[in-house]
Amino acid sequence: NNTADSFLAAMQQARSEAITRGDAVLLCRTADPTSNTCGTSSGEDWSPGWLMYAVRNFSGEVNFDASNANHQLISRGSPTSDGVTVTSDDHGDKWLTFGSDGTLVEAGVVAYAVCDDRGVEHGRLIVIPMIGRPYLTNDMTDAPNCEPT
Repeated sequence: NNTADSFLAAMQQARSEAITRGDAVLLCRTADPTSNTCGTSSGEDWSPGWLMYAVRNFSGEVNFDASNANHQLISRGSPTSDGVTVTSDDHGDKWLTFGSDGTLVEAGVVAYAVCDDRGVEHGRLIVIPMIGRPYLTNDMTDAPNCEPT
């Protein structure tokens, strides 16, 4: 699945950027990847695209403000192709933040299910443990109906 591979690569890049820059880097979902605005409404659908920001002078806040001069855009992720969905669990619903040491700055392990219209049996799960090293698995046990728990 190209979408799963691309999203995993974005997470790996975000983690690498955080370590290299010595500052936090966050990925956030967006309704419009041509904008600079992260999706702040509730919901767990990352299919419309994402943005990657470096967060200079990170002080532990896990939020996003496009007007904050400390938030520097690194890259944008395009919407998924038709029939492909990317859905997060509650920990990764709005954004995913890597600290300057590459660890995850979230309340727990984060998971994203990447599925297409063929169903969950063809889905892939991206898991990011607290250590921050994301990985892909075909085991969808923790994502029934392509929705991570």
